Amino acid sequence: MGLRLQLTQRWLVLVAPLIAGVSIAPAPTLAAALSSSCPGLSAPALLSTFASSCAKVNLSNFSVAPDQTGTLTDTDTETTSQGGFVLGKADATASFDAKKKKAENQSYAWAGGIGSQYEGLAESTAAIFGYNFAVNKKANDKSDDFFSFDFSALLELVTKVTNPAKEVAEASGDVSFLLYASDKKLKNRNLDELEENATLIDAFAINGKLSTIASPAFTLSSFDPTGFNPIFDENTEAIAPFGQAVGITAKGKYSREFHKLTYLTLVEVKQNRAFVRAPEPMTAVALFCVAAALGAGRLKRGVRGEE
Repeated sequence: MGLRLQLTQRWLVLVAPLIAGVSIAPAPTLAAALSSSCPGLSAPALLSTFASSCAKVNLSNFSVAPDQTGTLTDTDTETTSQGGFVLGKADATASFDAKKKKAENQSYAWAGGIGSQYEGLAESTAAIFGYNFAVNKKANDKSDDFFSFDFSALLELVTKVTNPAKEVAEASGDVSFLLYASDKKLKNRNLDELEENATLIDAFAINGKLSTIASPAFTLSSFDPTGFNPIFDENTEAIAPFGQAVGITAKGKYSREFHKLTYLTLVEVKQNRAFVRAPEPMTAVALFCVAAALGAGRLKRGVRGEE
């Protein structure tokens, strides 16, 4: 795992204890098709296992421009094969245009394989940073008391296997928004300064995981109360022979009023992970059955020898 990916995970560690999650279950009866904007989401027919995770975020119409901006991207893939063919791919892009008051980023990861023994892992992350949004700069003018922007987020996950007894495919992803406030401008624009000199005042996150060996799990998390009030949409479709695709979108407008001069820093970070493996490791029950069978075989051979 890359150094930058480890750093971005610290954002999630910071926000996790402060937000309350509400679990939601996918709706498999929805017929709406998933977005085709994420690359690599279609499962190639030649691959026995396939997993894909993609996330996109667009931010626009900021009420005030940031003093400085930053972006971060990182990818990592690992593959091993002793009896098959496996691929892993990851990509991430990010941009923040302060003059146009808009930002966007995307990251995706996918892995797939065919054969008797292999593992494939792909991970990606993308983040955007807006530093020192100055709100309530004019004491007698309430027009700049509010900080607001439009946002849209997409998380799409896909998994597929051909033989569920011997293969595993997992896809997971998360999209997190974090808003920090401070009385003074941040100068160094690093994580340590943000943790020491600013206060996390609002957050919102989408987390999802699809696995061919477990039930889907999705969580929406936010501060209570929160300035994020998104409208959610969820689409699910089956993939033959044994697979599923789920897409979740969140759109809305963030808005919050400040009664004194405040410098805000907005962080949006996403992570995606795709993993495939064959064969599926034996469970404890399966290992017990195998051991029992071997023990019974040895016992029979021993009895026969005594005869």
